[in-house]
Amino acid sequence: PDGTPAQFRADITYSLGENGAARKDVLEVNHPLRVEGVRVYLVGHGFAPRFTVTKPDGTGVKNLSAPFLPQDPRTLLSEGTVKLLDTVKPQLALYGTFAPFAALGPDGKLTSLSPQPGNPGVAIQIYRGDLGVDDGAPQSVYSIDQRQVAIGALKQVATAQLIPGKSVTLDDGTKITFDGYSQWATIQVNHDPGQTLVLWAAGAVVLGLLLSLAVRRRRLFLRITPAPTPNSETVDNSAPVDDGARPDRDARSVVAVGGLARTDAGSFGTEFASVVEQLRDRSPVRKD
Repeated sequence: PDGTPAQFRADITYSLGENGAARKDVLEVNHPLRVEGVRVYLVGHGFAPRFTVTKPDGTGVKNLSAPFLPQDPRTLLSEGTVKLLDTVKPQLALYGTFAPFAALGPDGKLTSLSPQPGNPGVAIQIYRGDLGVDDGAPQSVYSIDQRQVAIGALKQVATAQLIPGKSVTLDDGTKITFDGYSQWATIQVNHDPGQTLVLWAAGAVVLGLLLSLAVRRRRLFLRITPAPTPNSETVDNSAPVDDGARPDRDARSVVAVGGLARTDAGSFGTEFASVVEQLRDRSPVRKD
């Protein structure tokens, strides 16, 4: 009731190949259509007002329409342009605003109270002249080329605020009627041939991470302090020394062993003691 969308879905009909049988599907958020490695997403929607232009001689064009782009995602107040290039001479363009639930704001301009099309209306500016589409310069299909307006090739001839069924008549007798609206949807088609490779690569990365977490890292440090020599600062060479007990004969190198484990889990203490014992057994020991 407050205008908040309850869901975004599009009921579509498609076929495999030009002459394939018609099939039906529903596009919703995170529910694309998947066909032969191609994914089709629904990514946006809006309104396209419809007009009938009747010439002074009674002939005309019906159901003229163009998508209007939402400017306010909350109310879907939209702007756009309907251009008549070859059917009317001189050319005509209807530029304006479409409101799904039309109302007038404090400034008198058209606004929308809700995205639900309960009271559709348009406010249009009608331009006549040369739209500049044959000059070779690119221009947006959603707006008027203001360069044509600046040089006087395109002039505004009327403005109007219309509801369905109402019309405005120009000075040359041309009649423009607002017929209502249609809805449009933005469809995105994706084809990613490398998706399978990326999936396998991502799986390999996750597997490698899990294996790295399962491995218990150990570090072992050894600091070897050589035995002092007679020329060392730690030896008093002036003192009398017994030849049978010279420092260079009885002194031993000192080996300090330390260990570090990343976690306290496991039996690192036992493993460390085993390593130290193996080092002690393999160390050369003088028997004299």
